[in-house]
Amino acid sequence: ANVAKMKTLYRQGLKNRYGAMMQAIAGVHFNFSLPKAFWQQWLPATTGQDANKDSISAAYFAMIRNYRRHCWMIPYLFGASPALCGSFLEGRTSALPFKSLGQGTLYLPYATSLRMSDLGYTNKAQSGLFICYNEMDQYISSLRRAIRTPSKEFARFHSDKEPLQQLNSNVLQIENELYSPIRPKQPTRSLEKPTDALAERGVEYIEVRALDVNPFSSVGIDKTQIYFLDVFLLHCLLLPSAALDPDGFAETEKNISAVVKEGRKPGLMLQREGQGLSLQAWAESIFEQMAPIAALLDEVNETDQYSDALAQQQAKFADPSLTPSAMLLEQMLQRNLDNGYLALELAEKYRTQALAEEYRHYDEAFFRQQARKSIEAHQQIEAQPQVPFTQFLAEYFTYQE
Repeated sequence: ANVAKMKTLYRQGLKNRYGAMMQAIAGVHFNFSLPKAFWQQWLPATTGQDANKDSISAAYFAMIRNYRRHCWMIPYLFGASPALCGSFLEGRTSALPFKSLGQGTLYLPYATSLRMSDLGYTNKAQSGLFICYNEMDQYISSLRRAIRTPSKEFARFHSDKEPLQQLNSNVLQIENELYSPIRPKQPTRSLEKPTDALAERGVEYIEVRALDVNPFSSVGIDKTQIYFLDVFLLHCLLLPSAALDPDGFAETEKNISAVVKEGRKPGLMLQREGQGLSLQAWAESIFEQMAPIAALLDEVNETDQYSDALAQQQAKFADPSLTPSAMLLEQMLQRNLDNGYLALELAEKYRTQALAEEYRHYDEAFFRQQARKSIEAHQQIEAQPQVPFTQFLAEYFTYQE
């Protein structure tokens, strides 16, 4: 089917543009939204506006701007990629002062999340873009402009003959190629573009994309992280949020870059509104602001999980050895063990645990039934007539505004 061909060609384009190795990198996406009941009380009380598509979207974008200002906390607290396989550098140059261990692992002593660095899942061609997060209309127009902007670098993969090598030769093939630590989202309908969905129905939720897979959890994230993220994101929403100009945006990028490469370095300095501030001092002020939010969530949910989660994360700033990146690197250094071998050990451990568990909500018969239904749906889709793929692609991009 043409839709499936398009998704496959998009991935082929990513492979050509950034290399097959980058497709092996995985992270966790954390989706966050607030119910209508919240907006119906919050927005009239704080902005004097009724809760509607535009006012809710504007509030989510305000939260996104604050998230970008404080996003450096996420790789510090939850980054778990202080090392990488040397194969990621094959054919690439790096000025980073890597050290070696095992049979081919490279690491940085104070790194937190090399997955979030320019050696990870990034798009260097986007470095010149300024995707505006000040208003939804500006965000949509800046993202659409990137999809229309030709790239000299990617033009070498362009061909009008099949097999095609990418969807187009522009800076972004489609919206999904924007690599950002957070994105505003609206569920899309069949063949609907993400920017069209946002323009028509506004922001439904936000997608946090800065989380490494937690190697110390069998499912890649634990409850403590989730409780903390709820508090952190509410904090980003409740804070006043000024517009981000290009300099302010660049400052957020530099802070994230500094933390992913040397976040555990003693005395590391960041930039806040053009002024130098130590990572620890900034974190302390943010935790002070988050404490009342955690206390309120504890009260209304009759729990102490939110404040406990906050305390656990705050301890990591006092003692960097408690961070996942430090714990992981310590295990590798103690055993002179490559990161790949350590990952395989953990994977086998979690696989054994999973196989020992009984089904909790469904049984095996249910999953086999779902598999059969999926195959039948697949066959029905492929049996439908399709226009030529090149025509399908041309029509898809014709109405991109």
